[in-house]
Amino acid sequence: MTIAIVTGASRGLGLALAEKLAKECKVLITIARQDEIETISSFAKQFGCQHIHFSANLSDMEQVSCIARQIDSYLNQ
Repeated sequence: MTIAIVTGASRGLGLALAEKLAKECKVLITIARQDEIETISSFAKQFGCQHIHFSANLSDMEQVSCIARQIDSYLNQ
């Protein structure tokens, strides 16, 4: 299973990268401070890619740890 994790996915280069990877992977995990990622979800769905989003500020190490645990939990289901 191909999994991609993209940070800063709500705009700019992060958004462009997320859209490209949605075409190529089975699971796309995005992380952004904003929850405005409906476009990515729709795009991923068109290509049969499962999209999971986490809202976090990655400059906050507590949030980084929390996201890492959640991703680990998801991937080890």
